[in-house]
Amino acid sequence: MKIGVLFGQASGQGKASLAVPLVAQAVRGRESAVCAGLFGPGSRGPWVELEPTSVSGSEYLERLRASVLALADWGADTFMCLGGDGLAAYVADSLIVRGMSPKILGVALGTANVGPLMGASLGDLESLDLDEIAWEGADALEALEDGRHIAFGFNDVVIGDSFLGSVGDRVASFSAEALVLSGKKLEVEPGRRVAGTDFEVRKNGRILESKGFWASGREGCRAIAQIVASPLRKGEFLGR
Repeated sequence: MKIGVLFGQASGQGKASLAVPLVAQAVRGRESAVCAGLFGPGSRGPWVELEPTSVSGSEYLERLRASVLALADWGADTFMCLGGDGLAAYVADSLIVRGMSPKILGVALGTANVGPLMGASLGDLESLDLDEIAWEGADALEALEDGRHIAFGFNDVVIGDSFLGSVGDRVASFSAEALVLSGKKLEVEPGRRVAGTDFEVRKNGRILESKGFWASGREGCRAIAQIVASPLRKGEFLGR
């Protein structure tokens, strides 16, 4: 087992730095590696430190993918992600599109931490035995634009311009665009226009009639506030 570790410094309330000594303890005695930069631990540990391929600009996702692929090229077959659902999903996406079937352990340091990739808490790291983990597959939805892959959604795919996150001790809505381009949390009001007039919802290839589909209560839904598509798993529904 070769372990690649990524720290989501922007996840949740910024607790990734608190996890560094616990992660160092969990991977001690094994081959492990981290990447310098935005997703590194910011301090020394029992791991190899890699230099990811530089990317132009400050695009958050491109920097994350560069770090993930540097760890994969080093030989990592198991990835430990210290952060939220988003970080773990982006890591999985970067590897799946490369044809890999990675083992991913998400350590919950984000806002909601409700997805299937979240397998441990900060407290679990003190007694974590990587050999005892029962790895399972996870379902996901694929989001495409004109047939081009955008991302996999392990929790859900939200059609809108914002996402739920935390600032300090409160939960708020943040700009999806700002996160993707710069990795920054820019607080915004969720947009009200989330789909065009030609938007369709299909189930097994059949268009669901919008009048019946969006109806809510006696008066129906006058405006669509958010559209969420979520995988269904046995015994649980992960959509919000």
